[in-house]
Amino acid sequence: ALAPDRDARRYTTSLARTHAPDARVLIRSRVFIRTNPSSGACWCDRSDSTMERTSDALASSSRELARASVLEHELRALQASERASRARETALVCALDEARRRGDRERRELEASRASMRALEDDNDSLRRRLMVNGDRHSELERMSANDAVLEEEVGILRERCRAAEQRAESATRHMEDLATVQAEERERAIALAVDKATRASETSWREEMEDLARTARLDARALSSSRRRAADLTVELNETLQSRDDWRQRAEAAMEASESSSHALEDMRNVMEEMQRRNTGLGLGEDERAKLIKRVTLTQEQLQATQHVADMREAEHDKVRLALKKAHERIEATNSWLAEAKAEAEHAKETLSLERAEKERLAQEAAYLRNEVENIQTSMQDEVDAFNTWRVQNEETEKELTRKVQEAQRDAARHAMTVRKLQQKLAYASSSSPSIEEYRMRIAELEEDFTTTRAQARDAMLERDALKRQVENLRRRAVNRKTASTPPSRMMSPPLLRSESNNARSKMNDFTHQTLIEHEYEDEDMDSGDVHEGYEDDSDAFDVATESLFQETVDEFFEDADAEDARLDVDHANAYALAKRLQSLESRAVDLLWRDKEEDVWRRGST
Repeated sequence: ALAPDRDARRYTTSLARTHAPDARVLIRSRVFIRTNPSSGACWCDRSDSTMERTSDALASSSRELARASVLEHELRALQASERASRARETALVCALDEARRRGDRERRELEASRASMRALEDDNDSLRRRLMVNGDRHSELERMSANDAVLEEEVGILRERCRAAEQRAESATRHMEDLATVQAEERERAIALAVDKATRASETSWREEMEDLARTARLDARALSSSRRRAADLTVELNETLQSRDDWRQRAEAAMEASESSSHALEDMRNVMEEMQRRNTGLGLGEDERAKLIKRVTLTQEQLQATQHVADMREAEHDKVRLALKKAHERIEATNSWLAEAKAEAEHAKETLSLERAEKERLAQEAAYLRNEVENIQTSMQDEVDAFNTWRVQNEETEKELTRKVQEAQRDAARHAMTVRKLQQKLAYASSSSPSIEEYRMRIAELEEDFTTTRAQARDAMLERDALKRQVENLRRRAVNRKTASTPPSRMMSPPLLRSESNNARSKMNDFTHQTLIEHEYEDEDMDSGDVHEGYEDDSDAFDVATESLFQETVDEFFEDADAEDARLDVDHANAYALAKRLQSLESRAVDLLWRDKEEDVWRRGST
């Protein structure tokens, strides 16, 4: 009578042993859901809340992506501005170094020129001392000499020297004019090359900046498109997750219905078993009813097996859904980690921006400092230029004064030539009546020998002076060549200044020579006039008239030559001054063009 109940227990035991622990968990969960429907609803609501959190996380991730793209764009803009500021800083540093090098070079050249001028002045002083010594001997010779041929030869030598000096001055003037013309052409070519070079450099820098901007824009567009594609992929994954959630909810409802039907079948089987047990124990049912009950039990077992099979299929589907949910959770975790990395990168970008702002402020301060340094250097250079201009004006005034003195010395030389002629005539007149003519002749012979030695020494001194002058001219030419090669157009010397510097030493030497001759002639006149006039007070008026007319003719010829020379020098000065004005106008135009190009370059960089 207890066989069906025993068979049912064996079936349930074998079912529990054959199926996996997940099946037992599923059955327990179904029974729990059947007995506690509110907990099942909470479980479904929990999955809904998880999906909502996932969607919120995806939306926040898209917002973070947009914010990160904006921060990246700002970072690139700041990097571009930093590159531009560094380029400006480099340009300012290069300009400062170039200005310092130019100042040092000009200072060294000025010191070298001053040293050469000091050496020339020392040589002139030594030559003056030699000429003074030789002049004393020459004055003694002139006092005691009565040789007309020697005096005429000396006058001819002096005239030849004057002509040679005038020719050298003319050749030097022509050479300086040619040199000024060549320098002007070289300056114009250098200015044109500098303008072309600056234009090409500005164009190349502008093209490079535009290419960098286009490249960064393309990179930003690519990053934005990749972020948009990533957001679209995440949206598709979210939609798939929501769809799988709906499918899982439907499957869970179907599983709950199947579990309810299986629980009803189990209740029916339990009732049947209890009824069979009651009948077997107390009532003694017949064989027909027993067979019916057995059929019902077998049918119920088959239904239970079918239900268990359906439950197993549902469990497999549930495993698939759980695996999909696990993958979705992993994706969500990966997205969260990626968002965390994006946040960290955004924080790092903020820190980088703050550091770049600080660096930009530091660079701005350094640029201001460099700008002040450049302004100080410009002011110092302007002061040096003003001092040099004043020195040039003083030299021109000194040159004019020396020219006036030379003219006066030439007039005095003409007057002294007439005096020498008078003295020669008087000496020739008195030589016949002199009692000690032989002694005078012996003394004159000795003085002539001394005069020849003195002339040789003077010739050696003049050769040394000419060598020193050539050396000074070579040094000045080298300095001028260096200045034309290294000095900017605005710092080059004007042609009048070059001519005044080149004629300085020559005018000084001529002045010293003429002054020495004038002093010695004055001494001769002072020393000889008393004795001569004491002995020869009875000269005739006719001789005085003849000498005065001869002196007047000589002076008139000299002044005519001097006026022609002054007119020619004035014309040369006017031409040189016109060339200098033209050079200054060209230099000012070139400087304006350079500054205009720099301002346009700065404006373009600021606009970009």
